[in-house]
Amino acid sequence: MKGHLDVKQLESYNKADLQELAKQLGVDAEGTKKEIAARCAAVEVDIPDDSELTEEDKKVAAEAAAEAAAKAEEEKAAAEAAAKAEEEKAAAEAAAKAEEEKAAAEAAAKAEEEKAAAEAVAKAEEEKKAAGLVKVKAKRRFLDKELNQIKDTGDIYTVSRERAAVLEEAGVAVVMTE
Repeated sequence: MKGHLDVKQLESYNKADLQELAKQLGVDAEGTKKEIAARCAAVEVDIPDDSELTEEDKKVAAEAAAEAAAKAEEEKAAAEAAAKAEEEKAAAEAAAKAEEEKAAAEAAAKAEEEKAAAEAVAKAEEEKKAAGLVKVKAKRRFLDKELNQIKDTGDIYTVSRERAAVLEEAGVAVVMTE
């Protein structure tokens, strides 16, 4: 009959005996008593027939079998939990993909709106030209009191022809030719 040695019983051995047993079982004899005992307990060993076993040996074998069954149950539960986690991950990825598609659609709609706004600005610029507006370029930094804005050197903006004349006369801006 095959079985496993009891980890707790092995841990009660002194380290030298445990190392000797590890060598006999063909496992690594280096490390702490707990590590060596775990390696020894993992090895499947021949257990004599029940008729040859003492009561203590039978008890140890039963405990070892119970531990092996408990370990198998834990591994099964862990595998089920991993499968469930994988399913949840897949569901989350599907939800994220749907959210990305929605965001892409919203971005496309926003791009259309921005394009329409840009076209409206271009149209407004043309209407300003037709209404007698001109572009001026700031020659130096100044406060445009009419717009209540500070204009930096090199800023280009649109004003009426009358305002352009005032700015040019003050020496702060120059009318740009188109």
